[in-house]
Amino acid sequence: MADVKRIYVEKKEPYAVAAKELKQELKSYLGIDTLSEVRVLIRYDVESISEDVYKKALVTVFSEPPVDDIYEGRFPKKENDKVFSVEYLPGQFDQRADSAEQCVKLLNEKEEPIIRSATTYVLSGDISEDELARIKSYCINPVDSRETDEVVPETLVTVFEEPADVKIFDGFKDMPEDELKALYDSLGLAMTFKDFLHIQNYFHGEEKRDPSMTEIRVLDTYWSDHCRHTTFLTELKNVTFEDGDYKAPVEKTYNEYKKAHDEIYQGRDDKFVSLMDIALLGMKKLRAEAFDFKVVVLSGTENFQYAKQAIELSVDGYIMKPIRPLELKRALMQICEKMRNEYWLNASFTVENLLIGCMNGQYQPENKLNEITVRNYGFTVEDSCGMFILWLGEDFEKNKAEAVHLLKRSLQKENKFRVCILPLEVWQGIFVIVYQTAEFEMAEQYFQENIVPMLCSNLNGDVVCVWKRIDHMMDLWQYRTKIPLLRQWNLTLGRGVLISEKGIAGRELELLPLKYPAELELRARDCTLAGRKKELEKCFEELCEMLEGQFCFPETLKDCLIRFSLNIVNMYKIQWELGAEIQVLILILEIGQATSWKQIRRAIEELLNYFNFEKEDLQGNEAFSMMVRKAVEMAKKYYSEGITLEETASRLYVSEEYLSTQFKKETQSSFTETVRKFRIEKIKDLLLNSKLKLNQIAELTGYSDPKYMSRVFKEEVGMLPTEFRKKMQ
Repeated sequence: MADVKRIYVEKKEPYAVAAKELKQELKSYLGIDTLSEVRVLIRYDVESISEDVYKKALVTVFSEPPVDDIYEGRFPKKENDKVFSVEYLPGQFDQRADSAEQCVKLLNEKEEPIIRSATTYVLSGDISEDELARIKSYCINPVDSRETDEVVPETLVTVFEEPADVKIFDGFKDMPEDELKALYDSLGLAMTFKDFLHIQNYFHGEEKRDPSMTEIRVLDTYWSDHCRHTTFLTELKNVTFEDGDYKAPVEKTYNEYKKAHDEIYQGRDDKFVSLMDIALLGMKKLRAEAFDFKVVVLSGTENFQYAKQAIELSVDGYIMKPIRPLELKRALMQICEKMRNEYWLNASFTVENLLIGCMNGQYQPENKLNEITVRNYGFTVEDSCGMFILWLGEDFEKNKAEAVHLLKRSLQKENKFRVCILPLEVWQGIFVIVYQTAEFEMAEQYFQENIVPMLCSNLNGDVVCVWKRIDHMMDLWQYRTKIPLLRQWNLTLGRGVLISEKGIAGRELELLPLKYPAELELRARDCTLAGRKKELEKCFEELCEMLEGQFCFPETLKDCLIRFSLNIVNMYKIQWELGAEIQVLILILEIGQATSWKQIRRAIEELLNYFNFEKEDLQGNEAFSMMVRKAVEMAKKYYSEGITLEETASRLYVSEEYLSTQFKKETQSSFTETVRKFRIEKIKDLLLNSKLKLNQIAELTGYSDPKYMSRVFKEEVGMLPTEFRKKMQ
């Protein structure tokens, strides 16, 4: 036996899409409900390949290990499974095999492999022979494929037989008519006998020889195609109807066709009556009357004229005969999916959804989209629009309904432009999109003079109004990040102003430089070091009052606030312990992102709440050094996390030995003993004031073993935790 190697490649179950689809098709279309499983394997027969290249090709060319299972020689199957394989007919191009050969050569250019492929189907279930035959008929296209056996061939080298000499029709050019007729009848030709006589006259008069079988067959094929094409595209001038049962309905239909033809092609001389036009006019009329339908053309020819007609009519599919069931199903499923998408597209295309889609960056210029929006609403996503934003900040939920009501009442009578009001919680504001107008400057002025004062007089809390002109509606999403930059000008311009790029540009020359309040900062530093919180709060209030009256760039105001706050925080950290440093930094970041003074004041208030100027002593009124006090605070705060002396020393930037000595000296107790005391006090509290079990208490107080916790507790208290709970309760 030669070195032919057989390989089977199968998609792993999660990726076996083709097999799952085929199973569904066989059960739905053929009605074979007993089919329990379908497997599809790609079979490769490989010859003339070295062993090392073969091993590499197994996992690089023939399969993808993450998604494929590969079997050499045989593949696992159930005893009662039905198996058949399908290969291309001899002479058909095997794309899969050819690609595999090229890829193997890339692994080693010296290799000259021969590869053949087939598809193996494995069917599980109670399947009869008749059902198996129907399945094979469904899976095998006899035009290009055939069933093959499972025997591994000895070689893949194809040996072609020497073809017999082409048959010559001896005596054809001089053959009597009766003999010629007999020859014509024996050949089963598409051409007529009159055409056959014409060919004889040609060979007799022009060629002066007898034709071969090949020549007659080629002429017949050409004759058939030519006649079919020319017949369909030939102008019909004199149409008559013979008597018969169908004369009346056929003649009536033809007259209806002529009427429709004259209507559709009115004034055009290039459109004549033909079989092709008769076949397609119904579709053309439906298109002209704006009916919504889908068309799939089933054609036996690739003739350009047919394809051109299909393109002109915007057909949804063009399938060549012979029709393969899977190909037809795929085309119909694509059309169904297209129809579903179009349905939901139309159903979901409210103005609100359309504009929200634009704000989310979901749309691009597209003719179908523009057709829908123009037909339904009179604009496209490529048109210009204006955007008015009412930002309500933390008061959004409280004022949203009232704000929407006020806007609707004020804008409903306006006929110079159309609006869509969108309350969007994610941005804590209400977006009013102005569209279908060319007078955007007029619209901006209207909002400034009428809408903004109305809103400010009727709504409490933050009311920030912004205007932005957008060149293309579909680009709304690009301006979402620019809106906050405009909105922060509220810090400078104040309430009751419509903030716009044009308005800001017109007032930039009025902006003043800002002098940093250094003296106020020195006062705030002294208050921080001395622990005078009330005075520190007054310093921050003075800062806000001073800045709120400044007409300068909002970034400058925020930079001043952030600088001031950071300096005070750093000063606090010199003298006091800041336990929530991350939260403090977040609050300072909120100041940098603030849009209103209300937001800034709230952030400063929360910041100062993290400042604790009270000293805690471990024993009586004895005051400890800053280092020891912080160590005690960390022991109290992190005892449940198992904090160690080493970790504490590292956080305080001192050596472990120095901290241990100073801690013992000042507190008369070691760091470990102090941590233990905090733990014991917490255990006592949980025993007396909760119903938690010992294992739960151990976990909350930093002990991994409840038994060890009980032993430590007894050493410190003189009794077990359970005894302590009973005695003290």
